[in-house]
Amino acid sequence: MNIEIVNIVHVDAYWPSASQKFARAAEKCGDDLSLGELWQMCRSGNAFLVVATDESGLLMACVVRFERWTNGMVLRVLTLAGIRINEWAEPVRDFLASMAKDNEADRVVAEGRDGWAAIFNEPRKLRSTYEMRV
Repeated sequence: MNIEIVNIVHVDAYWPSASQKFARAAEKCGDDLSLGELWQMCRSGNAFLVVATDESGLLMACVVRFERWTNGMVLRVLTLAGIRINEWAEPVRDFLASMAKDNEADRVVAEGRDGWAAIFNEPRKLRSTYEMRV
């Protein structure tokens, strides 16, 4: 398995497959950023597209960016989707933790379904997001 930050010039090559996964995930649990906004962030360098691949293709894709919160720098996962999670969960967690540490962030922060807590070591729940249709 290979985990990497996609170079800006290669974002378009990964985007069709990654965005399909992001769209399916958003259908299940919602999202506050459109696929277009995520693509724009990755293409402009305002966020990073991180992928895990193997010989069969794309296993996981996520969009992350560094943010300065009131209590320090974080690496925030804006969206994440994939298949065969048991193959990439631990290596991706370690990759993101290393990416955060290497860039002076002391936390990786993500929102999502409660099941995602299994990916993180000793996660602390900060908040929940609720939706009310009107």
